[in-house]
Amino acid sequence: MSRGLYQAARQSHSMNYYDDTDTDYTPWIYLANAICAEAERDYRYALKLNAKGDIRAKEKWFRGTWFQFLTLGRVDPEYVIETCRKNKKRVFTKRYPKE
Repeated sequence: MSRGLYQAARQSHSMNYYDDTDTDYTPWIYLANAICAEAERDYRYALKLNAKGDIRAKEKWFRGTWFQFLTLGRVDPEYVIETCRKNKKRVFTKRYPKE
């Protein structure tokens, strides 16, 4: 889970979105966390590039129902957006192997 989402989950006094004892949902939990973390990474990168269209699209996604569904409504989207704006210099880029 990325730093902004981790802080948001911690702020909401819920470290786990789902019950960890139910292993049937564990792969889906990892998938939901990966989707949210990738969206946050993309948002930080858009902030770094100052790409206004991408910034608006990501903010709309964070405020939308899909983000609420993935986080079970336990993460405040405004807090994630604010945290990303404060830490926009901390962009984690993907490293691809050199060919």
